[in-house]
Amino acid sequence: MLEFKSYFRVSTFFLNFNTSTVCRWLKETEKENREPKLLQYIRKLEETGLYEKLLELLLYKVKEKGEERYLPLAKVYHALQLELEMNGISVGYHRFRQIVKAIVVGVLGKNWEEFAHKRRSRGRAQRISFGAVARPKEVLEIDLTGYEFEGKNYSLILGFDLYTGFLFPPFIVENKEKGGVGSYNKAFNSMEVALYLIDVFKKAGIPKVVKCDNEKILKSQLIKEGLSRLGVRLSNTYPYRPNQKIIEVVIKEFKSFMRLHRRSAESIEELAQLAVESYNRNHHRFKHLSEKVIPAELFKGYSRKADETLISTAFVETVERTLKDGQIQIDNLIYQINYPKKKEKVVVKRLITNLKEVMVYQKSSGEFIGVAKLFSKPPVEVETTVEFKQEKLRSKRIDRRKKKLEEEHARLSYMEKPAVSLEEIADGEPQISISIEELESLNPEQERTEESQPRGLTLEDL
Repeated sequence: MLEFKSYFRVSTFFLNFNTSTVCRWLKETEKENREPKLLQYIRKLEETGLYEKLLELLLYKVKEKGEERYLPLAKVYHALQLELEMNGISVGYHRFRQIVKAIVVGVLGKNWEEFAHKRRSRGRAQRISFGAVARPKEVLEIDLTGYEFEGKNYSLILGFDLYTGFLFPPFIVENKEKGGVGSYNKAFNSMEVALYLIDVFKKAGIPKVVKCDNEKILKSQLIKEGLSRLGVRLSNTYPYRPNQKIIEVVIKEFKSFMRLHRRSAESIEELAQLAVESYNRNHHRFKHLSEKVIPAELFKGYSRKADETLISTAFVETVERTLKDGQIQIDNLIYQINYPKKKEKVVVKRLITNLKEVMVYQKSSGEFIGVAKLFSKPPVEVETTVEFKQEKLRSKRIDRRKKKLEEEHARLSYMEKPAVSLEEIADGEPQISISIEELESLNPEQERTEESQPRGLTLEDL
């Protein structure tokens, strides 16, 4: 060490340079000879076997709504973060993005701007902000969306706690309506929305406010009256105000997690469950929000709890019918009650969770008449009004499909019938057979005028 210091001092003396200049030269020489930091990370990825997995996630794409969608870089980092740390590669998202850029440009030879643009959310440039939005407590925000999986279209109802960012598991139905994923609102009715709210309220408690957009099935009379009975206020957002609907951001984030887990899921239910768990484990930091909130994993439900029976009986279907000879018909189901009058205008109320009985009131006075019991038999394994509606829609779809197939079969059968050509008739070899009974049925004594004779070849010519 002493020899190096003495040599260093002698060198600076004879070269007539100060010590700091010589130290800077030595550091720059050492830096030039050292391997670049990003190249070190890439080499370490190759040694640990994560390089191939990173390329697979970067190039993985799915087809949704007729467009090819790639995984966002943040989701790729989220999928590899734990494995990177286990292999001694502790990098943040900014450094990870630099590593990906070096691989895309240096190894794959692609344009970085084009590569990053494909992973941005659609409509990002057209997004308009009206300032930060408040996130009050005890508010449940719900919305509808569609998703395509394994060649089938599905519709989902999603619930989201506004303050904590906790995402509830969705309600899923297969969408067989025309329009595919885009017609997700047609696949649901208000009863299914009420059924989803009942499930959320039973598990998490009753919030103070339910917030939604102006979709008809979300603000129907069934939903309004049911929430009013539970003491919940229904709040509708203004149209074209994206900052008032945080759940729109949540749905995009949720779908990106669905793309991440798509290869490992065997069903849409399993895929949705994996995406919800990943979303709730992730820290939600929306840039357009200024208010600090608690993490989603600390959400323990709403403060107000209620009995499950009260929650189930809150949502009631109300219809007007005519009571004839003690019978009422609703959705091809007949209910029977003992009533002296032969004909009466009544108001019928039926719980969406109970198909077997309805409550009957006089329309004129509002007086309670009694409870009408189900007289006709519903389809097998159908207990609730929602299940009956779904079974009815399914039967209609089957009937429409059956009718369409019968028409197609008749058309194909008509096209497959052999036709007799004029050439065959002219050659004297017509491909037509006439039985003796058919010849005897003809009347040879019938006289025809020249004007009434048919044009073309006659039976005698044949």
